[in-house]
Amino acid sequence: SPWYFSAVPKTAEAVDRYAVSFSQLRDPQGFGAPWGPRTCERRSPCYNFSTVAQCNWHGSSWPYETSKTLTGLANLLQGYPPQAHATHDDFAALLSQYARAHTRSHRAGDAGSADSPRGGTPVVDEDLHPDEGWWITREKLLRTMPNNPHNDRGEHYFHSSYVDVVISGLGGIVPPESGGEGGGEGGGSSGGGGSDRGGGGGGGWARRRG
Repeated sequence: SPWYFSAVPKTAEAVDRYAVSFSQLRDPQGFGAPWGPRTCERRSPCYNFSTVAQCNWHGSSWPYETSKTLTGLANLLQGYPPQAHATHDDFAALLSQYARAHTRSHRAGDAGSADSPRGGTPVVDEDLHPDEGWWITREKLLRTMPNNPHNDRGEHYFHSSYVDVVISGLGGIVPPESGGEGGGEGGGSSGGGGSDRGGGGGGGWARRRG
């Protein structure tokens, strides 16, 4: 995403023109879903889960990609002129979904229950069903190759990006682009005045929120 790299020009005109794309995160016919953004709009004719491929990009939600979206959204809210298409509440809602996928989603192959028939153990895997919260890759591998020793290949799909979006996006602590000493506080996802990747004034999201 150009927002991830802050490549969108920092003018009011450019922000108003391009930030509208973030509104699709809330649209259930777009990318919006209970367990995280889809990788394909629901309204698209390509949206389906019928293929046997484990790593698909036509509807499933990938938490790692969600982290990139969170970074881009934090960059927009921290370092660009005000706009009406994405808000601090959108960042908070997406971060909550992202955290939920790490703690309450469940994997196939465990003993199920009435409210979790596909499994019971919370785990972070590769691609997640955006509406139901189960891990697509693991289930397809178990279905097609039940004795494959690599069925758990995505079981530890936890990325440092989780920490990044909490520290930089939520807390507003942003290291300098050069990677040198010093560090700095950015604006947080609703802070004012901080740059998206280079320190500056402003408190973090948590401090500004209250």
